[in-house]
This record gives sequence, C-alpha cells and structure tokens, in this order.
Amino acid sequence: GLLFLVIGFVKDWLLDQSFARPLSLPFMAFFTGLTALALLVRKPIVHEIIAPVMAVATTGFFLMIFMRI
Repeated sequence: GLLFLVIGFVKDWLLDQSFARPLSLPFMAFFTGLTALALLVRKPIVHEIIAPVMAVATTGFFLMIFMRI
C-alpha cells in the first residue's frame, strides 16, 4: 500500500508538477487512510476487510482514469 502511494504521488508530481489532480487526490486520501488503518490495527478481521476494499477501490480508480483517456 505504501509503495503504491509513493509511486502515485511521484507520478502526479512528474506529470503535472502538482498533487492536486481531481481524481487522484480523493483516492490517494482514501487509500492513505486505509493503509494507515492497516498499519495500526493488528486484528486479522480488519485486514480481511481492508484488502478487498483496497482492491475494489484501486480497480474502480483505474477504470475511471482509463475512461477519461
């Protein structure tokens, strides 16, 4: 999760010299929150919920980006 965030921020900065892309910023904030939650909570049930939520959110984000192209 952390590597995905770093790559996303670096990509946005290199392409636009900014982190404020309309679709990227809310997704990155959501993904950062879930990543932080996963890092702080050790209960397996939390990770069992976070993993599929992150997968669905990432897939949806990619679909939205590629629909714009």
